[in-house]
Amino acid sequence: MDDISIGLLKGIKKSFSSGVEESKAINDLLNKLDDKKADYEDAQKYAIEVGELLSKSFEENIDSASLPNGKMYYNIAKKVVDPELKEGFEKVSDYSTKVQKILNEDAKIGLKVQKPVYNQARSNGIVRRLADAESYDDVSWILKDPVVNFNQSVVDDTIKVNAEAHYKVGMHPKITRKVAGNACDWCMNLAGTYEYPDDVPDEVYHRHRDCRCIVTYNPGNGKAVQDVHSKKWFESEDKVETLGAQNVDYMGMPKKITFNSGDGDMKTVKVYKADGAQNIYIQNYDKQTKSMVAYLDDVINKKNKYGQIDNIIVLNNNRLKGIAAYRHDDNSLFISKELIDPNKFAKIVDPSIFPARSVTDVLDHELGGHKRHWDAVKRYKTDNKIDNLNDAKMQIESPLRKHVVNQMGFDPLYINKTVSLNAERSFYSSKNLNELVADANILIERNELSDSELKRLVKGVINYDGESK
Repeated sequence: MDDISIGLLKGIKKSFSSGVEESKAINDLLNKLDDKKADYEDAQKYAIEVGELLSKSFEENIDSASLPNGKMYYNIAKKVVDPELKEGFEKVSDYSTKVQKILNEDAKIGLKVQKPVYNQARSNGIVRRLADAESYDDVSWILKDPVVNFNQSVVDDTIKVNAEAHYKVGMHPKITRKVAGNACDWCMNLAGTYEYPDDVPDEVYHRHRDCRCIVTYNPGNGKAVQDVHSKKWFESEDKVETLGAQNVDYMGMPKKITFNSGDGDMKTVKVYKADGAQNIYIQNYDKQTKSMVAYLDDVINKKNKYGQIDNIIVLNNNRLKGIAAYRHDDNSLFISKELIDPNKFAKIVDPSIFPARSVTDVLDHELGGHKRHWDAVKRYKTDNKIDNLNDAKMQIESPLRKHVVNQMGFDPLYINKTVSLNAERSFYSSKNLNELVADANILIERNELSDSELKRLVKGVINYDGESK
C-alpha cells in the first residue's frame, strides 16, 4: 500500500509555501523587520498570519475522503502534521529572535539573543488527539485555531527565554499582555504589565480558542551596565550605585517568607505573616486582604470546619495560576484575596465553567474537596500498606471512576451536565477525578447534586473511614 502521507505532505508544503509568498501581510512584516522597525506586536501578527496560512494548507489538502477509513492514523499525523508545525516554528522563531535582537541593540544590551525550543510535547498532543478520533471529521478543528495558537506560543516562548536571560543578569523585565478585538472578561482581567518573574502569572501566555491577545516584551531603552566587582549586569548606573542598600535591615520591616508551590502551581512568592494568625500569610495588607484574613481565620482556624491547615497564603489573583489551590504535600491553601468581594468574585469565577458561587464554595472545593480527598488517599495508603500514593489513589477511586465512565458511555456530556465544565475538562485532559470530586463536593454541600449514586461514591472517597477495601 502506498504511503499517502508523502502526497499529503507534498500538497501541504506547496500550499503553505505559496500562501506565504503571496501574503501581503507577511511581506509587509518582513519589510518592517528588514528596516529594523519591528517589535513583538509585529512578531505576534506574523505568527498569526503564519498559523492561519498553515491551517488553511491543512484544510485544503486533508479531508476524511483522503484518509484511509476516514481516520487520521498516528503514523500519518506524525509524518504530515509534525513537520509542518516545525516549519511554522522555524519561521516564527526566526522572526521573533530577530525582533529581540533589534530591541537589544536599541537598548544597548550586549546579550546574546536566546532562541526558544520547539514544543515537541504540544505537537505530540495534537498528533495524538488526531489519531485518537474515530473520524477525522470529528477532530479536524484541531488543525484550525489550535495551529494558530501553536504559532503564537512560539513568540511567547521567545519572550520567556529572553526575559529570563535578562533577569539573570540583574535586569527587571516587564511583560505586557494586550487585548485584541472583542476580548472576553477572562482576557480583560489578564491585560496589563507585569514585572518578571514574580508578578507574571502563567495565564499571561495562555489563550483560549480564537483568542488573538498579544503578549509583548521590551527590555527598555536604558543602557545595561556591569558592576566590575560583582560582575552582575544592571539596567543603569543608578542601579549599580545603590546596590549596597539591598543588604540593609530596616527596623519594623515584616519578615518575608518564601513559598514555592512546586509542580508549576505557582511562582515563588514573598509574603508576610498576618497579624494575629500564626498560619496565615499575605502579600499585602489592603482592605480586601484584611477581610479575607478575618474570614479565613474564623472559618478555618476558629470553627475548624476543614481540619488543620498548616499554611494559608492570601495573594493577588494575578499571582495565582487559577482561582485558588490546595497543595497536599505541605497542607497549604493558596487563595485570591479578591474572592472575598462578591463583585470581584463574579469577574474572576466564570459560572459557565465552575459551580462555585461564593468564597465559601471555593473553600468547599479546595479544602472540603481536594484536602479531604488527599487525606483519604493517604489514610487508605497507610491502612492497606500500599507503597505508592498514586496507586492508593487509583484504588480508592476505582468504584467512582467506574460509575463515571459508565455514565459517559450513555452520555459523553455526563460530567458537564451533572457536575461542571471544569470537571469535564480536567477528566478529558488527564483522566483525573480531582476536579470532579472537588466540584461535586460543592454541589453536595448545597444539596444540588442530582445523581444520588455519584453523591454516595464521592462521599465514600472523601469520607474514607479507615476500612480496607
